[in-house]
Amino acid sequence: QTSMRFILSGINVACSIPKFQAHLDGVSIGSGSGTAKVYQTSVQDTLQITGDGRLARKATNLQCGADVKTTIKLKLSALSSLVNLILKWAEGQIDSKIDSVICDEFNTLINTNLTNVLLALDTAMTPYIPPQCCTPNPPPPVPAGMINWRDSKIIDGVDYVLDYLLSPSGPLSINKLVDRLTDNSGVISVPSGFSSLINATMGALIRIDIENVTIGGLDTFKDLNLFGTTTLNPYVLNTSLEAESLNVTMGLTLQVMLGQGDTVS
Repeated sequence: QTSMRFILSGINVACSIPKFQAHLDGVSIGSGSGTAKVYQTSVQDTLQITGDGRLARKATNLQCGADVKTTIKLKLSALSSLVNLILKWAEGQIDSKIDSVICDEFNTLINTNLTNVLLALDTAMTPYIPPQCCTPNPPPPVPAGMINWRDSKIIDGVDYVLDYLLSPSGPLSINKLVDRLTDNSGVISVPSGFSSLINATMGALIRIDIENVTIGGLDTFKDLNLFGTTTLNPYVLNTSLEAESLNVTMGLTLQVMLGQGDTVS
C-alpha cells in the first residue's frame, strides 16, 4: 500500500457579478453589480492506494483539509453599505461551509471515482504484464515515508501511455474526448444543490444557494503530463495541465435577510 499527500496552495479566483436584482420584503428596490473573490486558498489531502499483486485497485481518502478565503462585494443604490457589512462579518462562516463541501467532494472523488479508474486500469493492463519470474533485487534506500517513483515501472508505463494517448495531438486527444462528451462545446455544467443558511450580525441571516457551476474551455488544452517525475526529486509525482482558455460561471442566489420578513436577494 502507498500513501500520498498533495497540497494545492496560492489559489486565487476573481469573478464578476454583472447584474443582480434586489428585493426588500418582496418588492424590487433596484439592481446592481458586484464581485466575488477567492484568495490565498489552499487544499491538502492524504490518500492511500492499495492493491493485490503489482497493481493498485483501491483508493481511500485518509485526511482532507481546506482553507478557503472569500470576499463578496455588492454595489446597490439602496442598502449597499449595510449588505456589504453583513457579508464581511459572515465571511469566516461562508469559508467554513465551503471548506466542508470541498472535503466532502474529495471523499467521493477519491473513494469512488478514483477507485473505479484504478479498477479499470487494472483490468486493461493485467494481460500485458509478464509474470514475475524471480525475486527482484532489493530497492535502494529512500527517505522514511517516501517512494522513489522513478523505480516504478507501472507508474512509468501508465504515464507514457496516458500522456501519448491523451495529449492534445495524441490518438485519443483530451480535447477531442472533451468535445465528444460535450457535443463539441468544451463546456460542462454541473448541478450543485449547495445551500447554506448563516447567522450574521445585527440579527440578519444570509442564505447562499449555488444552482450550477459551468466550466468552459475544456477543449483548449495545450499540454498534458499526468505522472511526471524529476531526477532531482523522484519522490514527488507532478501533474501539469496547460490550457489556452478556461472560464467558470456559477448560478448563485444570495439572500441577506434583514430582520423578520425583510429580504435582499
